[in-house]
Amino acid sequence: LVEVTGTVTEFGTAPSFLTELSSVSLVQVVSSGNALPTPASVTFPVPTLDYLERFEGMLVTFPQPLTVIENYELGRYGSVALSGAGRLPAPTHAALPGAPAVAVAAANDLRRIGLDDARSGQNPDPVLYPAPGLSAANTLRSGSTVTGFTGVFDERFDTYRLQPVGTVTFTPTNPRPTALATPGTRIRAVSFNTLNYFNGDGLGGGFPTARGANTLAEFNRQRAKTIAAILALDADVLGLIEIENDDDSKADAATSAIEDLVNGLNAATAPGTYDFVATGVIGGDAIRSAIAYKPGRVTPVGAWAALTESVDPDFLDYGNRPTLAQTFDSVANGARFTFVVNHLRSKNCSDGTGGNADSGDGQGCWNLQRTNAANAVVDWLATDPTGSDDPDFLVVGDMNSYRYEDPITALRSGGFTDLVDSFLGDPAYSYIFDGEAGYMDHALSSAALEGQVGALTVWHNNTDEPSALDYNIEFKSVGQQTSFYAPDAYRASDHDPVVVDIDLAVNAAPTVDAGGPYSVSFGFTTTLTATASDPNGDALTVEWDLDNNGSYETPGTSVSFPTVPLAPGTYTVGVRATETASEGLSATDTATVTVVAGPAITSPATTLFVTGTARTFTITTTGFPAPAITLVGTL
Repeated sequence: LVEVTGTVTEFGTAPSFLTELSSVSLVQVVSSGNALPTPASVTFPVPTLDYLERFEGMLVTFPQPLTVIENYELGRYGSVALSGAGRLPAPTHAALPGAPAVAVAAANDLRRIGLDDARSGQNPDPVLYPAPGLSAANTLRSGSTVTGFTGVFDERFDTYRLQPVGTVTFTPTNPRPTALATPGTRIRAVSFNTLNYFNGDGLGGGFPTARGANTLAEFNRQRAKTIAAILALDADVLGLIEIENDDDSKADAATSAIEDLVNGLNAATAPGTYDFVATGVIGGDAIRSAIAYKPGRVTPVGAWAALTESVDPDFLDYGNRPTLAQTFDSVANGARFTFVVNHLRSKNCSDGTGGNADSGDGQGCWNLQRTNAANAVVDWLATDPTGSDDPDFLVVGDMNSYRYEDPITALRSGGFTDLVDSFLGDPAYSYIFDGEAGYMDHALSSAALEGQVGALTVWHNNTDEPSALDYNIEFKSVGQQTSFYAPDAYRASDHDPVVVDIDLAVNAAPTVDAGGPYSVSFGFTTTLTATASDPNGDALTVEWDLDNNGSYETPGTSVSFPTVPLAPGTYTVGVRATETASEGLSATDTATVTVVAGPAITSPATTLFVTGTARTFTITTTGFPAPAITLVGTL
């Protein structure tokens, strides 16, 4: 027991003030060998932000499991963020922008706390978590848990923190994913943000570059991890984001970034396994989106197309990388779809003004520009920019927008289905920022393609891993530059890839039969009935051309004919069945209808001449061209 005399002060920013003693005049040891006090019990969520202030300096325990929600500072400062309520969602992943998202953010703040390592220095070696120390083979992933934690409650750097007492044991409740199973007969399409894949001048020099690796040695480490991740994904079509925007059409010895990556993939598999869509430099940013593919599985059809500001003024080039589209045919069956890769402007608020400033609704800066770009994508795809003559579109990429933000709403309103939401729902995430998880990496399908999507997953090889395990050598000891690194798929980037498996079907035309031949007496009508079906199970609309003028103007499987009196004779009618989804294919058929002259018994509808009780009858003669004569009597 220690007695200290001094002046009590508070240091820091509300609500997490650090209580200090200044002008200390006496420090006296009163007793020693005392047992530790009984820890105070703390349970999340806490009622208010300043509630935890009462526990400062105390020994505390948590009866509930605590979940690692972020490990970004693990390598640099030895600390991680914990939650008492499992993963915390990004506000606009869980709720609509505005008051609902603000409420989610406020609720998150009542459920989180930091875990320090009882050390004050930077770049600690060893990094204590997880025991016996962090390494490429001994990771601490987000989603891991610690149960029954007891430690000292502290405040540092304007954040409430826990200082450990003894060894902290984490349970790896979110283990690393293994390589994905092969897609089999399905076509696998993947969106993958590569986190600035720059290969310098393409000749082994040119480092540091505008982004990405600072040296050739760092790039080779990045290259190995990126290749390992792509091979584990086993994609047939791959949308690559944050690729160096260099000339991939050059004929000299230098190789572009995308060409270098494809060369590496082929070296790791077999020559010709992968190829890429050569676009050259597109847009004015240092990075661009690119497309790689397996020519043994899919074949590019026609030329690629790019959406830029010159195509649609609402798609501002400032910050938005050109949207890249390429149509592919399946080698197996000739089925077709168009792959569309996007990378919208980031939320960085360095210079957002007006409608692009942070409004406080949870969407960050540049939301207006991203929303306008999303609407431009919808309008552009409606023009079929690659000339695919096929309505199967898969829109992927880093939209820098969570599930409920305006740009994604714009794409949904434009007729595209959010496949990540459809397949995974609330638990889905591809990115973690500030301890909050959600997905900014998207896959959206056109209505025609939606029914062909067989599976979707977000492969969590990156965002759950500590950033210290990436390819960089900065802020690491000499030993850590080796122990933290492995040429594997884990922490190859800061975003997780989105994987879509498609049962891509050849769209066969429907069939339709007009029925008949039909016969009807002059002055009366008859029912024409068609039968229609579609081999792919698509919904159909059926419509008739009753006057044989080439225009199908009367809808319905069954219709009345004629709608106006027709002279006796033989008439031709047509029917058409059209798919309302898929590729919009149609089929037609014709039938003959004979209008005959002669008497027609209108009442009774059965035999007129009967014996027994008197029977009322009506006979109308319809002999053309004489006027109709009606006889009425009783037998």
